[in-house]
Amino acid sequence: MNDTPKGRPAQAVAATNPPKQDSPVTTVTITGSSASQQVADTGGTSGTGVNDGTGGDASEKQQLKALVVQMHEMREMVMLALLENPSASERIRGVGYASDIKSVNKNVLDALFSTLNNDPNSNVRLMTLDALTRYADVPAVRRGLVQSILQQGSPLVQAAMADVMLRLQEKKAVQPLKELLQQKDLNEMVRTKDPADPYTTDLKPTKI
Repeated sequence: MNDTPKGRPAQAVAATNPPKQDSPVTTVTITGSSASQQVADTGGTSGTGVNDGTGGDASEKQQLKALVVQMHEMREMVMLALLENPSASERIRGVGYASDIKSVNKNVLDALFSTLNNDPNSNVRLMTLDALTRYADVPAVRRGLVQSILQQGSPLVQAAMADVMLRLQEKKAVQPLKELLQQKDLNEMVRTKDPADPYTTDLKPTKI
């Protein structure tokens, strides 16, 4: 028996009553490297887009320069603090920090000369003299060294000062050294550094 309603063709019934079907749903999930690739292809989700690298290099150089300055300042602070330490070994450590500073400022030089002229330990003063000699190309350092000659009471430091002046060929040191030699209680080790000695003729003032 035919179930098709009378008077209506089968094709018409099929056309007016299409079969029900679920709507297709497509789900796309982007994870891991796929997401990274998408961001790279679009130049980033936000910001300035593609970075050509020049700005980053300049920024890194500025950061590095700032870091070097901070390290220099920190080393200087540690040095100044150690030079005030009551322990002679710690003060020697402070002088060691000064030897590693490439460029010195007035604060550092003042602290070093104060140590050279006033520290009660001759070993500390010898280390300080060695540190200052590293900056002998600075006129202020040379003047300070010459002025320190007559402020030394230790024969070891006096002899070391004379050696430094001879090595630097500092003619301004001739007069202080001669005054030092006139001291009656001067140690013989220091007296051998006589600026009139044949081995130190280069230190004698030139007559015009």
